[in-house]
Amino acid sequence: FKRFNDTHGHQTGDEVLRIVSRTLQTSIRLTDLAARFGGEEFAIVLPATSGADAKVVAERIRGALASARLRHGAGWLSVTASIGGASVVSGAPADLIARADAALYAAKNAGRNRVSWSP
Repeated sequence: FKRFNDTHGHQTGDEVLRIVSRTLQTSIRLTDLAARFGGEEFAIVLPATSGADAKVVAERIRGALASARLRHGAGWLSVTASIGGASVVSGAPADLIARADAALYAAKNAGRNRVSWSP
């Protein structure tokens, strides 16, 4: 994302964050929670949702972002997302975050703009 900001400017980067935020809010239920988790990272909590259903939500979000277009100068920019997820299993919350983070890096290393899931 730093390279995106350096290339297209911070205002354009801020607009991408707004697009992501709107997409997350319109893709989840009222009982779910989406929050910015870091610079360009977001976390979504989907209570009472199976891993299979959570993967469907993640893929819906990825697809919605991939179809988003952002006007920039005389042209358009596309928005993509690599999504890593993990289901709650026994263990500390830090383990859940570590597994989701590992899945995120797996998605990025597999070519980006994809969903990867940790059991």
